[in-house]
Amino acid sequence: MEVIKKNDTLYSILETDVQSEAVYRIGRKLNEDEMLTLKKRLEYGMGENMPFIWSAIFEEFKTKN
Repeated sequence: MEVIKKNDTLYSILETDVQSEAVYRIGRKLNEDEMLTLKKRLEYGMGENMPFIWSAIFEEFKTKN
């Protein structure tokens, strides 16, 4: 079983992951301006949706016990 340490990153999205997804979805890599826009939107989206994500995760844990 994997052990998670106190300061481990639990999830990350790398630039290479984003560029692979861009090539798959739009047939090309993103330029610097597009990457900055994507970063801002990811940060906003994660911030706005985290309460829903937390609720869903912890609700699942509560129903398992």
